[in-house]
Order: sequence, then structure tokens, then C-alpha cells
Amino acid sequence: MTYPRALLYACPDGHAGQHGTPLRTVVPDGLALAPACTACRRPMTPDGGPISGSWRVDDCCTPSGPGGRWAGPPRDPAACTRCFGTRQAVICTTCLLPGCPGDHSDTCLSCDGARLLTCPACGGEGHVYNEFGEDQGLCPDPRCVAGCVPCDACVS
Repeated sequence: MTYPRALLYACPDGHAGQHGTPLRTVVPDGLALAPACTACRRPMTPDGGPISGSWRVDDCCTPSGPGGRWAGPPRDPAACTRCFGTRQAVICTTCLLPGCPGDHSDTCLSCDGARLLTCPACGGEGHVYNEFGEDQGLCPDPRCVAGCVPCDACVS
């Protein structure tokens, strides 16, 4: 099942994760998830209004080994930055990242916003080669610059 609307939740004290980014997660409408901050263990609170996107929910921090036991070292769901203690990871169906706010309108998914793609005519080399590996000259695609061509999906 996918969810088209959600709320963004954040730590009320503004704690940040390992890379300095604020601890945030997404809770889709209709799910009674109660995420908690992994730093202070306080319940996270809504951070702004409803957001639109597409999310699915996957199990997280549940024993999956033989006999319903942990395969490997036990995990602490309260310290998990995928599920924030809910044992349910909310995954963006566009980029497949957990906790993604789902706004991909400004980033082209074909080129990841770089506006360039690897040239299919030369394979990103800028030159073409024959079957013996001999250089046959510059790429025949007139749009190719240093092995890259403009992304048709975001240039138009």
C-alpha cells in the first residue's frame, strides 16, 4: 500500500544525526506511528503542515532469524534512525530512501539534477574506439562535450 499524504516529524529539541542533519522522519496519514528522537528519546512532534509524495511502509528492527530471533547482534529500535522506535520504516517510493519528505519536483530523477548524462554514442569517453581499442576520433554526437550530453528530461 502507498500513502500520498504525510506529516514531517522532528525532535522538539532539534537534535541532529551523525552528519549534522536534523533528526526527522515522515509519518503517513492514517498510520498511528509515534516516532521518538534517538538522542533524547522524547516523542517527535509534527514539523509543519501536510506534505505530498508517495511512501510505503516496511518492517524494521524486527527479529528475522531462525525461530523469530535476531540474526546477528540484537538491535535497539529506540536507536534506529530508519524507524525511530516504531519498527516501521517509511520509504519514499520515488527515491527509496527512508524518511524522505517526498518532494522531488526540483530534482530530475534521470540525471540527479546534474543536467548532464553520459553520452550513449561514446560511453562517456569523448572519443570512439574500434573493436581493437584504437581511437577513431571524437564522438560523432554534436551535443557531446567531454563525454556528456544535456539531459533531455530536464533541459526541455
